[in-house]
Amino acid sequence: LPDEVFRLVKIRFLIEDINDNAPLFPSPVINISLPENTAINSRCSVPSAIDPDIGVNGIQHYELLKPKTAPKRTLDQLRNDQGQNVFGLDIIETPEGDKWPQLIVQQILDREQKDTYVMKIKVEDGGSPPRSSTAILQVTVTDV
Repeated sequence: LPDEVFRLVKIRFLIEDINDNAPLFPSPVINISLPENTAINSRCSVPSAIDPDIGVNGIQHYELLKPKTAPKRTLDQLRNDQGQNVFGLDIIETPEGDKWPQLIVQQILDREQKDTYVMKIKVEDGGSPPRSSTAILQVTVTDV
């Protein structure tokens, strides 16, 4: 066959990701145990959320949510609110751009005073509009 009839042509496709997935935690409840002698400023890894989207549409932000104020709160609800002050959250970014949440102990833990802290953790992507999800973060303080 003559060369003029068939010609090899290179075609390059650029597929752009759209924000069609919300980031999700591996479980709706994340359980973490810490010994009561854990030093202040110690870090503990929190399971990372997964988002199949990439780039700006992937995971961009994690945060511990402050409890909503309600007119009538039970004593147990007020005690659980303390988790927001006892723990902080930091994000470690890998060279590949992945973001990993780490819980930071900000106050002395004492199992005899409080053995469980319950908070919500939120993950959000960078899409427009952003998609997000939450999980319950339960920290159990163990005796030493």
